[in-house]
Amino acid sequence: MKIGGFLLPLAVTVALADPAVSATGASWLNLPLSACQLGRGNVSSFGGDVLSSWSNPAILTRQVRPLELSAGGSADPGPAGTHGGLGVGYAIAPEWRVGALVSYMSSDLSEVNEDGIQTGKKYGSTFIATALLGAARFGPVGAGITAKYVSDDVLGDKSAGVALDAGISADLQDATFACSIRNLGPSIRKKQEYAPEETLPVETRIGAGYEARVQRLSGGLEYRMVAERGGFLGAGLEWQPMAWLAVRAGVNDIFKAAEQPTAGLSLFSGRISFSYAMGMNELGIRHQAVLSLFLSPVSLVTESVAAPAYAVDPEVEYQASLQLYGGGNYDAALVRAEKALAANPSYWQAWQMAGNCRYAKGDMAGATAAYEKSLSTNPDNPQLRAFADQVKAASPAPAAASNPDTDYQESVALYGAGQYDAALAKAGSAVRANQSHWQAWQMVGNCLYAKGDTAGALKAYRYSLVLNPDNPQLKAFVESVGAR
Repeated sequence: MKIGGFLLPLAVTVALADPAVSATGASWLNLPLSACQLGRGNVSSFGGDVLSSWSNPAILTRQVRPLELSAGGSADPGPAGTHGGLGVGYAIAPEWRVGALVSYMSSDLSEVNEDGIQTGKKYGSTFIATALLGAARFGPVGAGITAKYVSDDVLGDKSAGVALDAGISADLQDATFACSIRNLGPSIRKKQEYAPEETLPVETRIGAGYEARVQRLSGGLEYRMVAERGGFLGAGLEWQPMAWLAVRAGVNDIFKAAEQPTAGLSLFSGRISFSYAMGMNELGIRHQAVLSLFLSPVSLVTESVAAPAYAVDPEVEYQASLQLYGGGNYDAALVRAEKALAANPSYWQAWQMAGNCRYAKGDMAGATAAYEKSLSTNPDNPQLRAFADQVKAASPAPAAASNPDTDYQESVALYGAGQYDAALAKAGSAVRANQSHWQAWQMVGNCLYAKGDTAGALKAYRYSLVLNPDNPQLKAFVESVGAR
């Protein structure tokens, strides 16, 4: 008796996950690592989570958070097997991103005799691909490249090889266009008696997406062509009705919509998100889940008086403003966005959120000013540019620029009245207008200390002392509080 046709069970498992893969271990290279991508019909042309860059490295340039960590896995029907992935993306500069990804698959293969009947014996198979990514943005165009090392172990027969992916994306107003070519490399296993030659499945993706910003609705189409497998046209929609929830649906192939539906959702809470997706076909359902952690370099910087110290964590405040805004609490959302900006005046997402809050409150001039600040920090935001121009055209002439001394004096008055949140917002406005305003930094510390944030207050106080060391009373207070 010999082992024959041992790849058949694996082929069945892979076919469940995506109709565009072949019957070799390397075919797992084309499966999406992202649950978000799977939920919207395996369409990668819109969205921006780090695991989606597995299908197009240019997607890495859409990463909003400076540092993103993701891990996930899937359960497939059919023979026992697991498929999972890990990813990390980091912004080394506003226009540059780097990342690393790992895709892992293991499956049990059944021995069959010469008559094609399974004998009951199982043989293990594992497939691992590790990748390094680099991506850059040049105005509205993003480009990326991936270098992969793939290894396959079937019945103890090990093989390995390298491959390259390349991708590009372009933004035009509310539309996004993307294309990629993947798995460019030599075969990783020569033809043998019991198995065919194992080649890397070259895949080409061409797609487009559109975002209706006001409705928080996105959609897209993507055509996937896999060597020797033909083409597949996927479609997907994504809707974020609340800051903490996104839902999505799609089809892997429009021409087999009844057989290939997908669906999923994401839940957001501060720096953590959880995404789930399912993909269905005639053989069963594939379930996939991903947990992501979003970090800001601010939270990783050690405390130092030699550089500007953030009084609060801007990422936490920004995420809080997102949730409050999604719940319709625009006043509170604006306060939290202002706190994020007091901590980091270059936080363009918080400027955009401040603009959204002011727009919702009917303050068109204030919204325009906030949007312009966001765009001055991150000009590569055509959707916001178009919306800001619309708001500006409908708003009256802008008021005079904010005076940091006036804002500081108002914060003093508000602090004396016990209105610590409002005082913090005014002090934050003062330090944004003049980051060398040591009195305003001291007021930021006073407000945070009154609100119970001793650590944040100490950072603000120490930065005030960096700007004005000749402040013995504050220095003594900092030493006394820091010694407690």
